Amino acid sequence: MAQRNPEEQAAHVSPATPDQPAGKPTGNESTKASRAPMPEHTTGKQATSAATAAETEDVLAQVQEIATEYYEKLADLTADFSEQARGYLKQSRQFVGEHPASTLAGGFALGVLIGVLLGRD
Repeated sequence: MAQRNPEEQAAHVSPATPDQPAGKPTGNESTKASRAPMPEHTTGKQATSAATAAETEDVLAQVQEIATEYYEKLADLTADFSEQARGYLKQSRQFVGEHPASTLAGGFALGVLIGVLLGRD
């Protein structure tokens, strides 16, 4: 870092005030730097960044639209499946109510079969 002479250093620091000790930058230097015109290459980067942000927003909007579409399809399929399952449950209960002995015999036979299959070594 280059050494400044005392006059240059004094130009960049403020005298002591009640709210700020001596030797601290006044803050005006950074304000001046932020108001300076930006170099040409920085403006080009900002334009590219803005274009990329716009493209990202477009892609995000498309993704949200597709996600909403698939969510609605899934909700419809879930409702259809639920309705179909209720119908099967109703039929099963009706069959068991009409044929209790057959249901019991079938359940017993299925239990024996599963027990035999799982009990084998």
